[in-house]
Amino acid sequence: IDSSLAAGSKQGYNFVVAPNAGVDFYATATPKLIVRSHTFYIDEDGILCRSVNTGTVTPGAHTAAGCPAAFQEVQ
Repeated sequence: IDSSLAAGSKQGYNFVVAPNAGVDFYATATPKLIVRSHTFYIDEDGILCRSVNTGTVTPGAHTAAGCPAAFQEVQ
């Protein structure tokens, strides 16, 4: 991982990887200027999700299959 991504920020996004209920993980990419860009989410299912609208806050961990509420699968 390059040093800027390892520091948690790259190309206008803040990246976070966190445990999900202690057994899985989820990762988010939240724009620094949240009102102008989409937020991204992925978990152990490997489905990449993008917020439906700009300005959507980063979801916390979620347990259902597929994308969290207000997010859609990136095709």
